[in-house]
Amino acid sequence: LAASHDNHVYFLRTRNGSRAWKMRLTGRVSDMAIYTDSYALVSSLDENRAVLIDLGNGKVTGQMMFNNDETAVQIRTYAGLPIFVLTNKALIAYSLNGCHSK
Repeated sequence: LAASHDNHVYFLRTRNGSRAWKMRLTGRVSDMAIYTDSYALVSSLDENRAVLIDLGNGKVTGQMMFNNDETAVQIRTYAGLPIFVLTNKALIAYSLNGCHSK
């Protein structure tokens, strides 16, 4: 997974380095992280959201919306834990498995 200054995200094949797909964002990529080897969470500087991209086909499968004056600064993922997004205003933890109950 690679980002460029022309507002594109590229997914390259490990076998030979050829491009599997590319996706254009409205602004430069601020951060990205791979989640469960199947998805990438990508944010751009000009949007108040982060998009969840299916690595198999490059299609957006979901998004995390932020407040109008909020942008993602860092995205971190860890196996078995929620997705952590640090914005310029808050720290958000998001789980694809829902909330845990006591």
